[in-house]
Amino acid sequence: MGVDPASQLNAVTCPFCLKPLAGFEAANVCPKCGEPQPLVKDESYFSVLNVSPKFSQDLDSLEKKFYAVSKILHPDRFTHRDADTQKRSLERMSFLNEAYRTLKNPTLLREYLLAHRGVPVSDPKAVPTDFAESWFVIQDLVMDSPDEADLKLNEFMDRLKTRMAELDQKILTSEKVFDESGSVDALNQIGAVVPVLNYLKSLTRNVIQLRLRLAAE
Repeated sequence: MGVDPASQLNAVTCPFCLKPLAGFEAANVCPKCGEPQPLVKDESYFSVLNVSPKFSQDLDSLEKKFYAVSKILHPDRFTHRDADTQKRSLERMSFLNEAYRTLKNPTLLREYLLAHRGVPVSDPKAVPTDFAESWFVIQDLVMDSPDEADLKLNEFMDRLKTRMAELDQKILTSEKVFDESGSVDALNQIGAVVPVLNYLKSLTRNVIQLRLRLAAE
């Protein structure tokens, strides 16, 4: 049964049997005609699982909702149906799987919620110059004085851990503010800190790799 998903935006009735869709399970599979509902462009990972767009999620509730929908939406239930129905089931199940995978992971949830609200998290100006300069110095030392470079690496790693812990706390504090008030300022603060934290995490991986290389020499 073919239906143009674009024509079903904000629909409150099933486009196939025209019966009302009440509840988030019905929004995925119509309880009257059993048709998997077409994805529409305004759906989100939050709406498909019927949860609030917040950084803190109840994982037990999230899991129950995921399995409740999976039970009625799984493509295996539609193998005897026409190709269009199977396609809708597969598309919606894939969307549901990705939603669950994202919302149960704090880092992926953070990235998704920021993107969902249009907050950019990629900023080349976010590179902390003090750490970048220290890293360049250490790399120069590796060839000239490996022992001194190793000492500097240990000190550098301690600095990285301290700064990342501070940034993590800033993000958690702002996330709590957003969850409680919906503050746009809190979202923007998170968006400003995340690129710095991501850079430092990448730098930490580079430090570990360099340490391993020096230990093997």
